[in-house]
Amino acid sequence: MTIVKSDLEPVSETRYIYESPNGGKTVYAREIGSDKRVIVKQDPSIIERQQTAMRSNRLLTILKKSQTDTTLKDALEALEALYIIKYGDAKDN
Repeated sequence: MTIVKSDLEPVSETRYIYESPNGGKTVYAREIGSDKRVIVKQDPSIIERQQTAMRSNRLLTILKKSQTDTTLKDALEALEALYIIKYGDAKDN
């Protein structure tokens, strides 16, 4: 791919290889001769799953830290109370 300035002078002759390990849902680009690649396209459902997993891990960490951090403990108790008020205390909510 050649990147061109406004006066049409080539500023880069970098060439890329595009790869997809999952049929086009995720597309990586890497310079020829390099093994370092960058994501240039990713399926939104993959991004959503990754964000959900990160959030779940963060919430578990908050829960663990709340055992010794009174500020987190108070905040979690308030959140739990709000949840019970809004959705009830049934296990299947």
